[in-house]
Amino acid sequence: MDLDFLKAFLDSPAGLALRALLVGTLITAVLGIFAALRDGTFSWQYVDAFVRSTVWGKVAPAGVVLVLAYVLGEATTLTAAVGVAGAVGIGLITSALDSLRQLTMTKEASASVNTPPTQ
Repeated sequence: MDLDFLKAFLDSPAGLALRALLVGTLITAVLGIFAALRDGTFSWQYVDAFVRSTVWGKVAPAGVVLVLAYVLGEATTLTAAVGVAGAVGIGLITSALDSLRQLTMTKEASASVNTPPTQ
């Protein structure tokens, strides 16, 4: 892959959306793990479920759509792809805020409302 193409992609709206999704995924994962460790509810199966459901189920497909939209170069396709990334991003923000809310609760209250993914 040409590095100029990669740089141009990363500087485009599609690339910026993909970078935002990756950063959002990392923040969400770190906050979720930190909250679970604090509550004593951490389990590696929940990390696996997060990777399968969020990373492979939402972020990766949105990333593929963003790359395809950039390669196709059509404004309508790019707008739709950034919209898809925005929808996934809203879910990531909600999850991160839930983890932050958990961190402000007492340990007992937080552990009782903690409902990790089971997929």
